[in-house]
Amino acid sequence: MPILEIDDVSVTYGSTRRLARRIGTSHVAVDHVSLQVERGQIVGVVGESGSGKSSLAKAVVGLVEPTSGEIRLSGQVIPSKRPRAVRRRMQMVFQDPSSALNPALTVGKVIVELLEIDGMGRSAARSRAVDLIDMVGLPASALDVRPGSLSGGQRQRASIARALATNPEVIVADEPTSALDVSVQATVLNLLRDFTESLGLGVLFITHDLGVVRRLCDDVAVMQKGCIVEHGRTTSIFDSPADSYTKQLLASIPTIG
Repeated sequence: MPILEIDDVSVTYGSTRRLARRIGTSHVAVDHVSLQVERGQIVGVVGESGSGKSSLAKAVVGLVEPTSGEIRLSGQVIPSKRPRAVRRRMQMVFQDPSSALNPALTVGKVIVELLEIDGMGRSAARSRAVDLIDMVGLPASALDVRPGSLSGGQRQRASIARALATNPEVIVADEPTSALDVSVQATVLNLLRDFTESLGLGVLFITHDLGVVRRLCDDVAVMQKGCIVEHGRTTSIFDSPADSYTKQLLASIPTIG
């Protein structure tokens, strides 16, 4: 059974959806999308800006409410109002780590507070925070500084540590490396791959970078205007794309020489 199932999901933006449809002011960002993620698998969602990939990510983690369709975690339908138990099992890594790391708190405080909310004692939470920060390759001293004192790559690794704190089953990563230098990107991508395999996570990876998809993702779904136009194994899509839009995207990848 897939760990994450996105079943015929649509997202329509508009102040009042029924009225918006009638007067033509709504915007369909995600249009009847279905997708599955297995344990230990990274599924990439790629497309140009405005294709709907970030809206899909937000719908999966509950930041926006789907207009229609279902999202299932381990076969169970996730309600629109996410209970804490569901939020623990599904975490998001953002393009901008400040979305997850409060700039007014130290990194350690951010992680410890999250663990305390889940009922862990202060001492155990601090010990767990030390383990997590070590897992992402940062020194324990990183726990005692505010996010602004870290480099971009260090902040993103700290954000991944926070996402792992609740022992999630699914991670949704929305452009997590787009603001990083290429050398730093490699470190973050390697971490995601390692944790996917070692922890049996399911990862939905949102990106516009086809080079990253080719390196990281097992499967890839190509989105255009809110719809998935092609989906399959990454190697197959890159070697033999069937859709004209996919071919256009692949042709845009920079080459050397």
